[in-house]
Amino acid sequence: MQLTEPYPHEGSRDYALRMLTQNIISLALVPGSRVSEAELAEQMGLSRTPVREALHELDKSGMVKVSPQRSTLVSYIDYTVLDDMMFLRSSLEYSVLRVLCALPAPLRLEALEDNLLLERRAAARGDRAALMQLDNEFHRLLFALAGKNRVYELMAGSMALLDRERTLSLSLMQRYDFIEDHAGLIDALRAGDTGKALGVMELHLSRYQKDKPMLISACPQYFSPADTAR
Repeated sequence: MQLTEPYPHEGSRDYALRMLTQNIISLALVPGSRVSEAELAEQMGLSRTPVREALHELDKSGMVKVSPQRSTLVSYIDYTVLDDMMFLRSSLEYSVLRVLCALPAPLRLEALEDNLLLERRAAARGDRAALMQLDNEFHRLLFALAGKNRVYELMAGSMALLDRERTLSLSLMQRYDFIEDHAGLIDALRAGDTGKALGVMELHLSRYQKDKPMLISACPQYFSPADTAR
């Protein structure tokens, strides 16, 4: 596992949950692999209780499968689950764009434009970790601009399962089409063009499906048996 120091005043359970989540999203904890509560606790320098609590929290979100008296399994990437998550995300993102396009012009788009510039720089140096963070930040800024910060936080809490697919896609494909999607969204918002904004977002959020065949072909061991059998 890849570990960082705890935040100031961060409890043991929260630290364990953060480290496990980050390592699952980054694929350092491989989909389908078994993990030991005792070994995880030793690696993080914690007792088993906060690790057990973190694993049960991840079990609720579908990121691991805890079997009593047996090893815990890191969940496979499952496109049935991803489709459900994307259904939720697209519904909220489309609603936010409609809110933004209905606001009086001109919108304050400077933060989005600054983010886009940072994305282009990160792409130029191949910094995939920064690109993941900046992509998330771009969407957070959209919700913030619409005054829907709490909605974004609710959505973000359920999106970690999608992030593993994004990690794999960025790693294998090294294609950053989403940056131009973001540029198109800024243009549409500047023009107050709801139709264009929704069209760009639809393309943006559907890219994971276009990547699906290549990702499963390259790393079938990461995916649910139902996906690899199709």
